[in-house]
Amino acid sequence: MKIAITELKNASLIVISGRIDSDTSPEVARAFQSVQEQGHYHILVDMGGLEYISSATLRALMAAQRASKRNGSEVVLLRIPESIRNVLDMAGLLDLYTIVDDPSTLPELEGVQLETYPAPGAAKKDEQAAA
Repeated sequence: MKIAITELKNASLIVISGRIDSDTSPEVARAFQSVQEQGHYHILVDMGGLEYISSATLRALMAAQRASKRNGSEVVLLRIPESIRNVLDMAGLLDLYTIVDDPSTLPELEGVQLETYPAPGAAKKDEQAAA
């Protein structure tokens, strides 16, 4: 798992990639807490590179959203992979967040280049084609 935090003019961008399990989810919670302790409650979470999230990750997301809402802002989820979207949907959490599939529409991200990730399973298809 990899986490990167970028302070923007009107928001904090947290980019999370890889797999978040019960061992690594505390790092995600600490990333949210760190940003919020600095008084930044408008948080954009780029999930484009996520492969897996655990239930502990869902708790960290909900805690961050509650703290942001209490402070007049919100956590916005960007580029959610279909498998992660399904987990959020099954947990009944999709309606709690603003979800943005095309981050280029957000003025907060003007001039910010987000990392591009292959579609889930693309690497496996490429490997099979090469074989």
